[in-house]
Parts: sequence; C-alpha cells; structure tokens
Amino acid sequence: MVDLVQKAADEGYAIFFLTGRPATQEEATLGNLTWTVSASTPAIRRRPR
Repeated sequence: MVDLVQKAADEGYAIFFLTGRPATQEEATLGNLTWTVSASTPAIRRRPR
C-alpha cells in the first residue's frame, strides 16, 4: 500500500486516507498515518469536527 501511495503522490495525485475509526482513536490514527506516509506527502489534514 505504501508503494502505491508513494507512486500516486509522485505522479501528482492528491492522496486521501479515510478511516471509520471513532474520535477516541484519532491520536493513534494520526500517528499511524504520519509514520506510514513519507516526507514527500504535503500534509495530513483532518476534517473539522
């Protein structure tokens, strides 16, 4: 999955990660995505509550 995301980002696609996790797992979710996504991905943005 990481290779696919990186290839798409390298080709200029916007990458969106959607989860069904509840708000109580938000910190863990962001930690997982931050660890997985490479530095070339511009940012992780959350939907406002």
